[in-house]
Amino acid sequence: MLASVDLIARTTPDGAHRYLLPIAIGGGGRAQEVNVMLDTGSSFLMVSDVARGACGDNEPATYGSCYNASASVTGVADPRGSEGFSIAIDGRQLDGSFTSWLDEVALPGVARPGGSPIVAVAQVGAVGNNGIGPRGVLPYFWADAAGVLGLSPQPIASRPHPWDAYLSTFGSAFTLDLNSTGRSRLGLGAPNRSWAVGALQWSATQNSPSFHRLELFDVSVCGVGLLGTSAFWPALVDTGASCLGLPEPLFESLFTWLSVASCPSQFTPTSTCRIPASVPAASLPVLSFRLSQNAPQLQLPLEALLLPSDRADGSRKLCILRLPNPGARVSPWGAPWPQSVVLGTMALQPFVAAFEMRATRRRVGLAAKVVPAPAAERARRRALSCAARTRCVGQQRYEASLNRCIQPVCQAMLLSLDEEAGACRYSTSSRVATAIIFGALGLFEMVMHEAQHRLPLLSGATSGSEGLWLRRISRLFSPLHGAVANRNE
Repeated sequence: MLASVDLIARTTPDGAHRYLLPIAIGGGGRAQEVNVMLDTGSSFLMVSDVARGACGDNEPATYGSCYNASASVTGVADPRGSEGFSIAIDGRQLDGSFTSWLDEVALPGVARPGGSPIVAVAQVGAVGNNGIGPRGVLPYFWADAAGVLGLSPQPIASRPHPWDAYLSTFGSAFTLDLNSTGRSRLGLGAPNRSWAVGALQWSATQNSPSFHRLELFDVSVCGVGLLGTSAFWPALVDTGASCLGLPEPLFESLFTWLSVASCPSQFTPTSTCRIPASVPAASLPVLSFRLSQNAPQLQLPLEALLLPSDRADGSRKLCILRLPNPGARVSPWGAPWPQSVVLGTMALQPFVAAFEMRATRRRVGLAAKVVPAPAAERARRRALSCAARTRCVGQQRYEASLNRCIQPVCQAMLLSLDEEAGACRYSTSSRVATAIIFGALGLFEMVMHEAQHRLPLLSGATSGSEGLWLRRISRLFSPLHGAVANRNE
């Protein structure tokens, strides 16, 4: 690791954290220091600009100063002009517009070979006044920061990407060590292995031109796999979000097994399940996963996702969101995100997260900060907080991911489902129909047998055309009688 910078942990209205980085914008001896929120889910530098009406007396308070483009001696207008954006984060929608501006950017106290790069700065105006809004949503996104610094790869090559430009002299790699208490850090360059107790596990190299993506294998809770027939599930790291975001199938599987959680009957985009005050945090199970099929297991304790209590009864929200389709966010430049697992800040806190952003190798690495829970401890937590396995009967098939029994499909004719027994059985009507059919066959056989004995006598005693007619009938029925007789033998 070539350099590290301490981050500032700030709290959102729901009790989660955002992590602020002090940066200096502008040169010529008149650089302005502002605190921007680090966001691995975007790829632009956006700041509240005093020159555009931001940070006034009626604006939400910011931690530190705001940027003022009119005071910069090195900033110049960007010919790209103004653009609009729309971001959905943790179930909330944030909209606005910015004016693109070019200026120098540096990290105070970090020497960068080649000096400060010139990058695009998105200047945001007043909250709710064609700048950014609505007012009540903004603190959930960047807390009380004066802007946001996107740490994702740039999807548009023609735009000077601030983080790509700055990171290029540090091997295009960085590391995040985020904590709810104590020191949080940003590392520049190769990961510092001393920040974690576990070995760093890397994801496969990603071909995506934007965002920090990875695949999660063998996702399980309560000792049960949640992926069903899927080999893995796509995921992305988003420090602009608070929670662990799960697509609906994984969300339903998780809370089917987490029996101590209380979930709303109707979900909204911001709905979460709650853990009663009577349930100790240390009794919640761990969510385990791998970054490849044969990689060591990583553990995310669900207690790390508990938000501070906001009710008199002491219950706490579990910061896990059910994501709508197509995903949790839409990029400011119109690229929709697929329905992926989203690892927000609370889901990242148990790990040191490393990122490589080289054009030929983009990948994410995770390393545990604490020793994983042993098997005995995981079993203790399962006994306290997990649902009992549903017992299947008859021909039912067990579906572990949803802890349920699937009834057999009775496709054969005359079969119907006995739901209580979980088996396909012949119905009463089918038994009656079968008896009628076999009775008719038996009667037909008796008639044929009688005809076989009577027709020869009649044919011998009759002459002329009538005798010829009876002999023909006798020959017609003789093969049928032979077939019936052979079957009886």
